[in-house]
Amino acid sequence: MSSLLLSNIYILGSGPVGLFLANLLVQHGFSNITVIDNRENYTRERYIKITRDLIPGENNDIYNFFNIFDIYTYDLIKRSFINTSAYNFLQDILDKQIKIKDLQEKLHERCSFYIRRVNYTFTDTKDFLKDYDKNAIVIDCMGYNTRMRNLPGFIYHELDIENVVILTFSLSNKYICNTNCKFTMNKGIINYPFLPYFDEKYDNNSKHITAITTIYDNNIAYMLRNIKDLTLDKIKLIDNVLYLDITSFLFNISTHYSDTVDENTINIISIPLRLYCSLNPVSIESNNYHIHHYFQVGDSCIGSPYFQSVTSGFESAIILTFLLTNNIKSLEDVQTRYKDFININKNKIFTRTLLLKQKKDIFNNTMIKSSSNKIDSIYLSDAFSF
Repeated sequence: MSSLLLSNIYILGSGPVGLFLANLLVQHGFSNITVIDNRENYTRERYIKITRDLIPGENNDIYNFFNIFDIYTYDLIKRSFINTSAYNFLQDILDKQIKIKDLQEKLHERCSFYIRRVNYTFTDTKDFLKDYDKNAIVIDCMGYNTRMRNLPGFIYHELDIENVVILTFSLSNKYICNTNCKFTMNKGIINYPFLPYFDEKYDNNSKHITAITTIYDNNIAYMLRNIKDLTLDKIKLIDNVLYLDITSFLFNISTHYSDTVDENTINIISIPLRLYCSLNPVSIESNNYHIHHYFQVGDSCIGSPYFQSVTSGFESAIILTFLLTNNIKSLEDVQTRYKDFININKNKIFTRTLLLKQKKDIFNNTMIKSSSNKIDSIYLSDAFSF
């Protein structure tokens, strides 16, 4: 039994990662847990996918050489995780698209006793928490806009990858998208080829499509991402070519599959994709009144573009729970090992992101070449090896 089980733990933020972490800690015997958030309910309609490779020991891709733990330790982590009901819960949603708010509500139901709604306006998290407890473990799951980002000692390294438009929608039937499918969907596209991803939806038998395209003009990207509730009509006012390419993409899908796109499910966002990482994901803050051990988990710690974010955050939650639970000498030792994991995980995510960006660029070039009938065989083989 870990000596840390009686520790007071405050989880800042009730996003998917914060709620998943709370579930894991409760199931491993921690009882003094408080999830702090100021939102009244969950409202995010966007779909996300949690991939199976978050489960320790099941990730057999080329990134395994980054793993900081040996095979024996990963087996312990895996067995520790598999023995929780959180693992059984994830089996139903892995590799499927689920609305963020639906995922939050399901996780909330499993740990609602520990969630505290606080109408806070504080800018300094540390000042807020010292009123709660003299000694505590504080886990920051507040995402990219974490209030700790502006505190002394919290340093971030950031790298802008590209500006993108992400288009999502549903089809009523299930399809498997192959190489020809990706070409057919982009027939007649002028400047903005869309790379599509097909996934099953968790809540019904329809197919969820996520399509991404690059916005190379920084001025257009800036205007698009500053529009609230982006729609096709609003896009047309800013960039008519992008509007035409989106409508062509949607028309091609409806024609190719004889299945009308459900307009009620269309969602368009424009965002900058950034790689970022906290250079000190752990810290200790103490004075005559209290001592707090801080951890950063999820988007508050590492930003991982191309739909890796929640999976990465869940993986960090699994590792942190294991470190807090299993025969660790002290919280300082937990922090050291967690920081080592984050540093290695950062390298894995950075490498994977740059590889995904490279393959996406090859796809774009392939589409451009296809419009002029100048497709090289090497481009064909590389562009669809996702």
